[in-house]
Order: sequence, then C-alpha cells, then structure tokens
Amino acid sequence: MKVKYGARGSLTKLILSLVVLGLAGAAQAATVGQWEGSSSFWAGNVTFGTIYSAATLGLNATVESGEAITATNLSNNNFFIMRNPSASLSSAEATALVNWVQSGGILLLFAEQASAVANANGILSSLGSSISVTSSTIGSPYVQASGTLNGADVGASLSGQRMSFYNGMALTGGTAMANAGSPLWNLAGLFRVDNVQLGKVYVFGSPLDANYNSSGFSNTQFFLALLSQSTTPLGFGGGLQDTTQNPEPATFAFAGLALAAVVFTRRRK
Repeated sequence: MKVKYGARGSLTKLILSLVVLGLAGAAQAATVGQWEGSSSFWAGNVTFGTIYSAATLGLNATVESGEAITATNLSNNNFFIMRNPSASLSSAEATALVNWVQSGGILLLFAEQASAVANANGILSSLGSSISVTSSTIGSPYVQASGTLNGADVGASLSGQRMSFYNGMALTGGTAMANAGSPLWNLAGLFRVDNVQLGKVYVFGSPLDANYNSSGFSNTQFFLALLSQSTTPLGFGGGLQDTTQNPEPATFAFAGLALAAVVFTRRRK
C-alpha cells in the first residue's frame, strides 16, 4: 500500500506541477494602446518602424491603432502612448487615464513639439506627476547627439550604453534615465520617469527614434526593455509586473481537470 500511495503521491505532484506550468504559460505579451488624439501615432509599419517590428516580432507585443481614452479601452492595455497631444483631456478622459495609471498602467507621453507643451503638462498635472515639460529646446533637427543610460529604471540592464536623439523639449522633475553625452546638448533633460502609485509615466521630450540611429545606439533595446515590464520585473524597487492579465479560459479548464484528478487520487487512497 505504501508503494501505491507513493505512486499516487508522485502523480499528484506531477499534476500540480503541470498546473503551475500551465498557469505560468498563460502570461500574455504586452498590449500597447495609442491615443486617437495624438498628433501622430508613435509606432507603426512606417513611423518608428524599427521599434514596431522589434516589439511585435521579438516580444510578440500587440501595438494597437488609435483609440479613445475610456476605462474599457484602457483596461485592455498594459501601456498607453500619447504623442504630442493636440487637445486637452475632458474630465471623463482624465479620470479614466488617472485611474488606469494609478492601478498599474504605464503611460508613455511624448511631447517633442512646442505646441504640445500645455496639453502634456495638463495630463501630467492630472496624474500628480512631478515631471513638467518646459518651453526650452534641446538638440538640433539636423545633428544627432547622444547620451549614456545611467542605470535608472528600465535602463538598469543597459547601463553605460548610448542613446541618441535629434531635438526636443527639455523636461524637469521625475528621474532622469540618462547622463549628458554631448558637450552641447543634455539627453538627461529629454526623457524622464515618475512613479504614479502602482503605475508609471515616462515622458519624452524627443521621439528618440530608432529608425535614424547609427549602429551602436540602444534606442530600440531601451524601448524593448520598457515594453518587457509586463512580464519582467524591472524598474523601481524591483519594478512592475503585469497584474492586469488573467489566464486564458482554457487554462482554467486545464487547472480544473487537474484539480479533479488530484481529488480523485486522494479519494482512492
């Protein structure tokens, strides 16, 4: 009887291990939403095509087309991107966005044009972020400059590698993610991060476009590290993990069958 009991115990352990593996395998890739009110979309087959391809093919991420800011739309996203907001948010939109970020959503806000400064700052104010977009410009539209990732936030795995940019708006507040690398322009003033309760907001004064970078720069790797936060512990204090995704229905069914098998083996003892 002890031998049979041991066999059943081993079977039980095996089934439980399969349940754990099944649940672990249910983790879903990141879903990136983009605001329909942006002056242009951040990533697509043409715009930021290098990053788009790397994210969709390398990370199996879903990069959605433009959508309205509603609680329902945001609930499907791990990340939400707003590029050069061309309008201020309504009270309903602001409430939905704030609730989503505070609950663990990650906002990427690009404000590389002077016309977007006021609307971007309105969004940051609603979130309670310490980051602000100034009216000062950094860089040149014709000369590429660079800075070095300083190890803050998602740049920890890329510390010491170079980022590159053209021109943009200077930022203050939050945590800078890079050090100055050019004697003329300071990348530290162009992209910053801030915690907003359970979520984060990344603010970019420059598009930091990977499509125009020379070899040796890590813009694409930086964005891939950023988008990997849905499944990889990165960032402040161990970073964020995706808690918004639920196991697939098939996974629940598998877990139920496994649990039933465990109960059956125990009743047969």
